[in-house]
Amino acid sequence: MKDHFFALAERLTRAMTANEIVLCYLSAERSDFVRFNKSRVRQAGAVEQIYLSIRLVSGRRQASATITLSNAPEDTGLALATLTRLRETVSQLPDDPWLLIADKPVSTDTVRRGRLPAAGQMIDDVVRESKQVDLAGFHAAGVSYRAFANSLDSATGTKWIRSTWTGVCISTRTKP
Repeated sequence: MKDHFFALAERLTRAMTANEIVLCYLSAERSDFVRFNKSRVRQAGAVEQIYLSIRLVSGRRQASATITLSNAPEDTGLALATLTRLRETVSQLPDDPWLLIADKPVSTDTVRRGRLPAAGQMIDDVVRESKQVDLAGFHAAGVSYRAFANSLDSATGTKWIRSTWTGVCISTRTKP
């Protein structure tokens, strides 16, 4: 995902025209979830969501759009088409008197790894341990990604954050 995001940002940078700045933001997750009711699995699944926000600055004008990515080569065409639409939009906008873009170089690369149980093992453990109670709840776990890149130059900073997470919400009552 990291390589794909920074490759997209680089491709958008190469597509810029004079007096343009492109800022790219990524928000993504890969997660598994399970819903329990009456101490049984009622729903299980996996989610992968990837969103790319593109902000185009031209002179003192700016416009942005967010698109859904598939983490595939087709994303490049979608991102370039979005940049074209942003050009059309920004050309019709007035100057933004509050436009401010950071110009101090700061780059970060943060990876927070955690140990997640295998989804199947977690389900088996919960079902086995909840035989004496009426359990209802939800469990979700996965990896979140956030990233930033811009076209000013690599010295102005890129950001990458990868974080493992888990969340549980369960209630129980003793079976009658």
